[in-house]
Amino acid sequence: MTDHSAIPAIAGFLPPPTGAVFTRFDAQGRILGTGGCALSDYRHQLQPGDAGILPQAADLLGDYVDLTSDELMVRRRPVITSLQALPIPATVTVTSLTLGTSDTYEVTDGSFDYDDVPGRYRVTVSAWPHLDATFEIEVPV
Repeated sequence: MTDHSAIPAIAGFLPPPTGAVFTRFDAQGRILGTGGCALSDYRHQLQPGDAGILPQAADLLGDYVDLTSDELMVRRRPVITSLQALPIPATVTVTSLTLGTSDTYEVTDGSFDYDDVPGRYRVTVSAWPHLDATFEIEVPV
């Protein structure tokens, strides 16, 4: 291999990009797929049912496409950290770890308190585009 670093014209040369990564998404901003192709062909990767495609990389589970601004972009999905600071609206499913029964609630005020038969419960929260969160709580005797 020949060392061309001493030749100024070649030392700083970067070839133009010929490839592109892409992210396909639905009407809610859910990532449907990602891939790579020739830069000139990425728009041809749209599938039936896709709302759009962006020339950006994304994590299938950890990202979403933010549709709220004029410029669409891939963002990290926010994390739900507490039952007292829920996104609005949120769907909360409470499962009794003793009985295995479940109930689902719609939360519209940003907070969820559960008071039922004493025992341990698994509480799962869903609120797009946030990542689903699971908590274990205990209702005391």
